[in-house]
Amino acid sequence: MSLRILTALVVAGFAAVAEPTVVRGAARVEMEVALEPGFVSTELQAWHELLSAVGVDSLRLGGSANAARKLGVENVGSADAPSYRVYAVITARRELVLPHARFGRSDRGKLAQWIAELKSGGPPRKPGEKAPPFGLSAEQLDAVAQDLAKPVDFSTAGVPLRTVLIELGKRTSGPIVAEPSVAQQLGGAENVPGELQGLACGTVAAAVLRREGWVFVPRLTAERKVEYYVTRSNLATDVWPIGWPPEKPLAEIVPEMFTLRNVEISDTPASQLMQVVAERLKLPMLFDEQALVVRKLDPSKAMVKIPLAKIGYEAVLNHTMFQAGLKHEVRLDDAGKPFLWVTAR
Repeated sequence: MSLRILTALVVAGFAAVAEPTVVRGAARVEMEVALEPGFVSTELQAWHELLSAVGVDSLRLGGSANAARKLGVENVGSADAPSYRVYAVITARRELVLPHARFGRSDRGKLAQWIAELKSGGPPRKPGEKAPPFGLSAEQLDAVAQDLAKPVDFSTAGVPLRTVLIELGKRTSGPIVAEPSVAQQLGGAENVPGELQGLACGTVAAAVLRREGWVFVPRLTAERKVEYYVTRSNLATDVWPIGWPPEKPLAEIVPEMFTLRNVEISDTPASQLMQVVAERLKLPMLFDEQALVVRKLDPSKAMVKIPLAKIGYEAVLNHTMFQAGLKHEVRLDDAGKPFLWVTAR
């Protein structure tokens, strides 16, 4: 395998989030700036005033360029309370050289933005380097993964979506919060149709939200605590997925899928056949109901025929899905438990 300002609006135990953009708690920034030979010492005060004005909390100017250990940024605080130490150089050409950036004294606005982004988003990335998922550190992502791996120990079938989310929030360390437009619609959302008990909290939350066109995003609050922010799918780029692709071959994860047996099916509803196979394989089955509604697919009305053949359950599923206009894959929930994900072809 970060993030917000909450309003006072609460709907059925859900705090509604007013602003979907990432907002981290402000980190402290200290800077050690070496001076390149040829630097004009009379400008020292001007640089000191500039760097102090753009948000540097602690500043040390002086020494030769060789005194700078390296251009870089290191966190001398902690993951939850970062404090960044920046190593920089002012050149003889009157430029402040920072990691992956350089500024003159006239670039006050850009320099202030660089400092602000460091405080809010952490050390700058190398050119072409991708941002970490959700803006979380590796340690924070690991903690989120463990939190969302907790099993759902209650029944979901026929339960209101709002109730399911509230119960999930009782089991996760991070609270589940929703933006106002989502919070206002929770009461009118349809009940969860399927039984998802036994799957991981993160997978269940992502699945039940998708049905309504919603998603959730792990993020940090201003106090740098993790929360799970529910929003509309078109307002988020990184979202928590409905399960993960397996890293091992499918034959190792569910070997029973490939055990050959004599099979002959005639005029059986696809939904019934899929349910039988899922039960025999002991695999929970999740439907991408949003996709099925958009494509107007109803597995209970699609009749399946399979001529007599010696095949495994994987082949049975392939035949069934094709004839119903569907496709399937085995995914792993956040605890590593396999399940069947069924969506439109």
